[in-house]
Amino acid sequence: MGQIANAITVLTSFLLGRYIVEQEQQGAERAKYGAKVLDSLSLYLTEEYGRGFSRSNIAGMRQFYMAYKDGENEIIQSGIGQLNLV
Repeated sequence: MGQIANAITVLTSFLLGRYIVEQEQQGAERAKYGAKVLDSLSLYLTEEYGRGFSRSNIAGMRQFYMAYKDGENEIIQSGIGQLNLV
């Protein structure tokens, strides 16, 4: 069960980081209007899904995506592979 939780955490972090960079920041390393993107996204996700989406957590997800975006296919396939073990 721990592998599944880890796979979900990695996939969520990577895909949310990708969303922030590609959609909210239009591919830039940082949004033009500063931290407001992270603050508003944190508020929205916390209201919708509960704990775990603090501003610092979301900033970490963005950093995770930026660090590993060149390995996107491998990360996604590995995560999906872990989920298929069930």
